[in-house]
Amino acid sequence: QMNYYTPDEGYQALTRLGNDGRNAYRLSNYTDFILPFLLFLSLSLPNLALGKGSRYIISPLIYMISDYIENIAEKYVLEIYPKRNDSIMMLACYSGLIKMIFVCGSLIMNSVSISSNNTRLLDLLLKATRTSNENLHSHHTNIKKTIQVLAQVLDKDNLSVLHYIAYYNNLYICRKLADENCDFNTVGNNGKTIINEDTQSLLIYLFIIKIIS
Repeated sequence: QMNYYTPDEGYQALTRLGNDGRNAYRLSNYTDFILPFLLFLSLSLPNLALGKGSRYIISPLIYMISDYIENIAEKYVLEIYPKRNDSIMMLACYSGLIKMIFVCGSLIMNSVSISSNNTRLLDLLLKATRTSNENLHSHHTNIKKTIQVLAQVLDKDNLSVLHYIAYYNNLYICRKLADENCDFNTVGNNGKTIINEDTQSLLIYLFIIKIIS
């Protein structure tokens, strides 16, 4: 897919598609009216669930609006083809550029947010096992070492399984370990356990991403 194109290049691409290609493009354009909303939810709900504030949905919202503008412009261009409307073609182009900028920005923001919250979870879990501060600071940045320390303290013997779970879905093992170590102060303002609350929110995000992908 072209990220930037002039009206001439856009119409040349439509010509090369032929009748069958343009018909297929029309059909795919209809389905593209559902995906922007689903992706908007997957990009915005995790931050809202983690209490990040409404400002974190601005970037996903701009992405969704830009994507819909692009889709409507492309649909109009397809419907009037072979007639030309260079202004609408340029609108489709620039809307697509804005869409890509903000969807990438949203993904980066979510990655940073999940990473920071996951680090906080691991810190809490290490404190739950009453590990020394030296071990806490030396292991909390390395997930594999963190799981090793937690497994040793909790007398887990099958470390290979733990490593596999930690590498592919470390939030799951965090939740399992948190369930076994809730005898320390992790209660938030709303009375819920911070570890379980944050972990469940992040698991919801991973579930939505899995459905869309």
